[in-house]
Amino acid sequence: MVDYGFYALLGAGNLHDLAGLSRSGVIGFKCFLTEALQVEPPEDGEVLEDFAEVARLKRRVTVHAENDSIVKYRVRDLKERKRGDANAHLESRPAVAEEEAVNRTITYARESGCKVNIAHLSSERSVEAVRLAIGRRENVTAETCPHYLLLDSARYEELGSLMKVNPAIRTPTDRAALWEGLRDGTIGIITSDHAPQAEEEKRKPMILDCLSGISGLETMVPLMLTQVNKGLISITEFVKLSSENPARTWEVFPRKGCLNVGSDADFTIIDMKKRVKISAESFMSKAKWSPFDGYEATGVPVFTIVRGKVVMERGSVDHKPKGEMVSPVAQPPE
Repeated sequence: MVDYGFYALLGAGNLHDLAGLSRSGVIGFKCFLTEALQVEPPEDGEVLEDFAEVARLKRRVTVHAENDSIVKYRVRDLKERKRGDANAHLESRPAVAEEEAVNRTITYARESGCKVNIAHLSSERSVEAVRLAIGRRENVTAETCPHYLLLDSARYEELGSLMKVNPAIRTPTDRAALWEGLRDGTIGIITSDHAPQAEEEKRKPMILDCLSGISGLETMVPLMLTQVNKGLISITEFVKLSSENPARTWEVFPRKGCLNVGSDADFTIIDMKKRVKISAESFMSKAKWSPFDGYEATGVPVFTIVRGKVVMERGSVDHKPKGEMVSPVAQPPE
């Protein structure tokens, strides 16, 4: 329904395929430093070698930064102790696992000259690591998500697996640090990190057996516009965090991310005063659940326009496909 870009997986023994993938138009690469999507993480030597190749190709890598050894050890231990409570998820993915992987990513990026983006930042110490790297003028960007900004560990007993996501949603102190990171520019992108699952995949007796992820695509804009109305962030800042900065990071600016002459006519018309109650049952996603189900939001999108064509009008979607693949403006070297 909308324009899209592809990541290519990094660290699957595909070093010699990276140049061809880049030429095929992928917008960047994605590296998981812990097991995800049933894919084992690469060894550090492979990561460093892959980063050097991506640097040569003048592309960027998004990194899911968690220490795989720490996470696997914790999960194994908690399962052996038959921990089924919601807090077991938070304990299985401690902040130190993210902090170590963020620092390792920054170190390898510095060594290789690779541009990196840290995905879904969740902890205070990781924010500080990125802040220090930016202060050293290293080419590091970072993003976070509404669920990290609006939820914290106090909600685990109430919401359980509905807020199970990787990295874990952490303490009120971590949440406050993420907001500070947004305000001072350490975190430059807000993203949905949309990961829809059927409800039966999300609700199991043991939280460690449930799939991780939150279906954030349909809730991101209303949730963040509500924060605009509360004065926690300006509308200009939200536009930059959700549109301009991602377009610049993935090198599709000024085709995307602005409304200059010659740019694609992509924009959303919003009603800042319209109030809605988020209803997961009405989601177009297969995930008819959300930790924000019932949340009172103020500010909603009423029109979505893609390259001048209306694809959504007051909640009604035109299901005729209009989306096109988007690639970085600059072509990679041979």
